[in-house]
This record gives sequence, C-alpha cells and structure tokens, in this order.
Amino acid sequence: MEEDTKHDIEKAGHELRLAEHAFFRDAFRNLKLRHRKTFIWGVVVALVTLLVLWAASCGVFHSICKIGR
Repeated sequence: MEEDTKHDIEKAGHELRLAEHAFFRDAFRNLKLRHRKTFIWGVVVALVTLLVLWAASCGVFHSICKIGR
C-alpha cells in the first residue's frame, strides 16, 4: 500500500510538472510578437541591472570610479 501511495504521489508530481510546462509554453506562445520582444527586453534589462548592482556592491568599480566604496 505504501508503494502505491508513493507511486501515486510521483505520478501526480509528474503530471503537475507537465501541466505547468504546458501552461507557460502556451502563455508565452500566445503573446504577440511585439509583447514577446518587450518581455524579453525587460528580462535582459533586469538581469543587467542586477549584475551592475551586484558588481557595485562588491567593489568591482572601485578602481574605475568611486561607486564601489
């Protein structure tokens, strides 16, 4: 019985992952091209901003300018 329960839980988890993947894939596919480009640029800008803030907090720019003090 315990094996059946474990199998059911694993099966449900697998089905949930498949459903999540399908949901996000369909949501991304349904975006219009203009909105998709805007979304991608937003992600890129956010990542670059986080990278610059992280570098500044670590003092990477200290030798270049006085941001990293």
